[in-house]
Amino acid sequence: MNPLFYTLSPSLLVAIVRAFNYQKNNNGPLSGHGYYEFGLFKGFSLWFAERISHDYVGSDFHSYGFDSFEGLPDTKVDKLDLFWSKGEYAAS
Repeated sequence: MNPLFYTLSPSLLVAIVRAFNYQKNNNGPLSGHGYYEFGLFKGFSLWFAERISHDYVGSDFHSYGFDSFEGLPDTKVDKLDLFWSKGEYAAS
């Protein structure tokens, strides 16, 4: 496992709030749609997005999280492992 991996990007929560603000300010399709997150780890950012969605959207907005817990797949992009290694960030 990569020892430099942080569980949460320092700008992620700001990006989530900005995305909701952008959609709201531009009459975006928030109502009846959802927030999808892939690679949850501990799920904090999914929880955060679900909580702030109440400030922007009605009850017909849903949050969905997906994770295999098996880590990243084998890369087809670069066989020199410059991007990631298979299984990196796996979690039980």
